[in-house]
Amino acid sequence: MSGGSIQMKNFITLKEAQQSVDFNYEGYLNYINDLQSKRNNTLSQLWNLYTETQRFFSPEPYKIYFEHLKSLDDVTDEYFNLLTILMKHYHQYNVSSRSFNKVHLNVNDTDKTIYGLYERVIQKLIDLKGFAGYTGQIQLIIDNWSLNDEMLLNLNKWISSQFPIYQDHLNTKRLEIMAQQRSEKEDDDDELLGIMS
Repeated sequence: MSGGSIQMKNFITLKEAQQSVDFNYEGYLNYINDLQSKRNNTLSQLWNLYTETQRFFSPEPYKIYFEHLKSLDDVTDEYFNLLTILMKHYHQYNVSSRSFNKVHLNVNDTDKTIYGLYERVIQKLIDLKGFAGYTGQIQLIIDNWSLNDEMLLNLNKWISSQFPIYQDHLNTKRLEIMAQQRSEKEDDDDELLGIMS
């Protein structure tokens, strides 16, 4: 073609490709899982580099890492590590509002930013424990990981509204498992009757 224009190839969408008889669904799933694994490893390595070389607190990397953790399964240790780092920063930046230094520090609201992020992280960790059925660990987390009495009070209020949600979720899961077991037993019984007849 002349005039510097680019010839467009015929591209098909993923939905169109999936409808093709030649579509390799297993290969597609492996490709997606491989991409997710590489992304997770890359973000974990970047996070480790960031925390090792960090000189001052900036909320954005922590928010990005927190969002990344929310997309993963079975990462409670990472949540505890994040809480530990945030707690360290909170104590580093937290200055009494009556302090002379509070008025003259450029970062006088950094402690509030850390506090808010910390509270969201601990709530997510508690949700993970609650939805997984580890409700007995929740009060220990609240008691041992709250930054102050105000957070302890707020988390205890919040958790009282969360417990019924966890209970409903666990009951639904239990019923699903019982229905699946019943279905499998009926299939086994039908198979056994077929063999006997």
